[in-house]
Amino acid sequence: LGGDIKKSFLHGHSFSANPIACSAALTSINLFNKENTLKKISIISEIHKEFKHKLRNNCNVSKTRILGSIAAFDFNKISKDYGSSDTQKIKKKFLENGLLLRPLGNTIYLMPPYCIKEKTLKECYKKIIDILMWFHTKKQITSMNDTLDKKIDETLKPVSDSITNFIFDSFSLL
Repeated sequence: LGGDIKKSFLHGHSFSANPIACSAALTSINLFNKENTLKKISIISEIHKEFKHKLRNNCNVSKTRILGSIAAFDFNKISKDYGSSDTQKIKKKFLENGLLLRPLGNTIYLMPPYCIKEKTLKECYKKIIDILMWFHTKKQITSMNDTLDKKIDETLKPVSDSITNFIFDSFSLL
């Protein structure tokens, strides 16, 4: 707008009605309307809300949040550290069960495609709940085993030391 190039928006070609981009955008909008995508997003959001309570009540999760077709929650039984061994284990378990979920720290996000069937999303949630409960139980058992190992070590250490001392004393007599 004017003769001074320093005041020009030289990237205007990127944003000024590129015919291919406009065609793709219009086709996307038409498909969005034709497929009743807003209705699908609403259904996904309702399923998220339905399972939000089940997750909170059964799986030791917090900070459940939903925005349209995206749901997220914090699983309190894994480390908050990105890439921790816990997050890698649970990610692997999700994949083994056909779920493409990648925890970010202890936060698990669900972003299903708009074309997902209600039954499929509900089955995904059932798998997620099963996996979280499995992981929670496994962590409890591991913790109990660690405690038991420590108690056994504490109990047997004096006995072990006595036996070791007896053996060394016996050999020194020879």
